[in-house]
Amino acid sequence: MIPSRISALPLLRFMLAAVCLAVSLGAPRTEAFDEFPYDLRLAQALADAGMTDYAQLQIARLLKQYPARQDQIYLAKARIHYQLNQRSQGNKALDQIKPSSSVYIESRLLIANQAMQTGDIETAKQAYRDFFAQNQKPTSDDPGSAKLFTESVQMYAHLYVQEGDAKGASEVLDLLKNLEGKQELTDAQITFLRGQFAYAAIENAVAKGEEIDEEYVKDMIKGLVDVQWSSGMNYAILVGALIEAAHGQILLHDDKAAIKTLMSIQEQLQILDNSMPPKDSPAAGALFYFGRALKGLGFAAFQANDQEKAAKYLEAAAERFRSV
Repeated sequence: MIPSRISALPLLRFMLAAVCLAVSLGAPRTEAFDEFPYDLRLAQALADAGMTDYAQLQIARLLKQYPARQDQIYLAKARIHYQLNQRSQGNKALDQIKPSSSVYIESRLLIANQAMQTGDIETAKQAYRDFFAQNQKPTSDDPGSAKLFTESVQMYAHLYVQEGDAKGASEVLDLLKNLEGKQELTDAQITFLRGQFAYAAIENAVAKGEEIDEEYVKDMIKGLVDVQWSSGMNYAILVGALIEAAHGQILLHDDKAAIKTLMSIQEQLQILDNSMPPKDSPAAGALFYFGRALKGLGFAAFQANDQEKAAKYLEAAAERFRSV
């Protein structure tokens, strides 16, 4: 029995260090049993326990013992460096991994994620370019592969959203057309996503004082409205697309058209809101844009010196915002 005064963490560190030392001294190994995955996990476990010196020793030992698996070891080494906020050392480790490696794709995603966390958008974009140069579509029919591909596309597109580059975000989302089989997205789904990301990018561009490309917004609105005639359309996609169409109309200050668009989906919106968890319901988005459109009409009435109408619109807008 361990005395209560002995801390568990030092004991854990001692045990991990003892294992690492025993292995490094050449403990007998069974050739038929592949110990590499466990040796690799040990390095990460040492780092997680704060024993970074021992973790680095373990990595160094693995590089000597498993020369055919150096890429996987460099990937683990980079993760440990990033965990310690040693970004340059992590990048240097990943630079050792060649494009022909089986873990190259994973290494590019690791670079992209780290760069995004530090706000280095250009490095993240280059990492995603490298990733998609080697991975134009999911590597298998496995749902996990499609999920990784889809999430990577969306993260890549989000970088353009941050920069206010609507067209760049839309072009990246076109990669989703490469999904096949059970994971394939319909034209309606891709159109909705392109509109959602493009308008988010335009919002950021406007916040920076940039001019809106009105023709581009109008073309996007038309595509979103036409989703109702697309194959693979359902209530959820229809409602989402028309909410984004209203978003585009608001960006063009066509607030009456936005309200008309939102009013046209009230029945479908109610059905979805009643059948979905609140966090998944599109109702909040619809209310938010309804409020923005009413607010726009209120400001227009105020500028036209119609105080009564302005107050009416602004009160209605506030009611929507409170309901979000």
